[in-house]
Amino acid sequence: MFSPELQVQLSSIEANLKYFRSISNEETEVGVVVKCDAYGLGLKKIVKFFTTQNIKTYFTATLEEAIKVRKIDKSAKVYTLNGFYFQRAQKYHKYNIFPVINSLLEVKKFLEADLGPSSVALQINSGMNRLGVTRKILRENINLFKKIPLNLIISHLSSADEPNSESNIEQKREFLKCCEHFPKIRKSLAASHGALLNRDFHFDLIRVGIGAYGGIKGANLRPVLQIKSPIINTYRLKKGMGIGYNLTFKAKKAMKIATIPTGYGDGISRLLSNRGFLFFRNVKCPIVGRISMDLLTVDISDLKTEPTYLNFFSDQYDVSDMAKQTDTISHEIFVKLGSRYKRKYFIEQ
Repeated sequence: MFSPELQVQLSSIEANLKYFRSISNEETEVGVVVKCDAYGLGLKKIVKFFTTQNIKTYFTATLEEAIKVRKIDKSAKVYTLNGFYFQRAQKYHKYNIFPVINSLLEVKKFLEADLGPSSVALQINSGMNRLGVTRKILRENINLFKKIPLNLIISHLSSADEPNSESNIEQKREFLKCCEHFPKIRKSLAASHGALLNRDFHFDLIRVGIGAYGGIKGANLRPVLQIKSPIINTYRLKKGMGIGYNLTFKAKKAMKIATIPTGYGDGISRLLSNRGFLFFRNVKCPIVGRISMDLLTVDISDLKTEPTYLNFFSDQYDVSDMAKQTDTISHEIFVKLGSRYKRKYFIEQ
């Protein structure tokens, strides 16, 4: 092993999909979100795997992402969450892609489009105030909205990761009021965290993203990601010697230090400098010194033998724990994974 590996356990993704199906109503479809290169895990490989898992609906952010999905899965429904790129309406028609309409302007542009998409979704702004149509706009222009060929109505919860937030109930109420205008159209309100609230939020389809990829700790979901990096050098430090940029770490005793070729250029936050750790099996090895673009240094003094590689995650420490330690969310950890990793995919036998 000469370069860092990003290892993706496909069997864990399968288990996570099964879990979401197990907590859903029988008639609720599980769709998947594959935006941003399938959350950094590799769009082509992940979508190909999803085709083996009876996934029939995908959500991307952009039209470019949606076209990539369509080239892999010829029959599934593919939606672009960031709206209708009306300047490129013919691309929707050519690749059979459904835009999610997010504004009155997009409704008008869709109705004007020549050879535009055959069907669309509509996003309701139920309280997040980011994308979507408000109930007022919908009511004042209902005749126009009823002209578009809808196959799905969606919204997005702002605080689904806070199960006790009153806004979840308020947004569901607002969403349902807007949906009264379209009683026969399928509905989708919940993404991963929303699906974990309870079945009242599931409706006809849930949009699973970070939950499928192992970015939510607990909830019977399995971790999916491991980063494995080789040791390319070791040093013996004497007491008082420093290491890394600005020598921010000074050895308080004799130490053995390992250097690995992974840094903030590979998505490893500098906030882990002098406070994060890697693992050999389940033995914790502290990061010492500043993390640089391509390298970081680790204390391996407590290991009985010198390993050839170290892992970033263990049974006790996963992506969610790294996110908490760096004051961010799992999503950011995933999507900042660099292109230099050799990606490897595994299925347990």
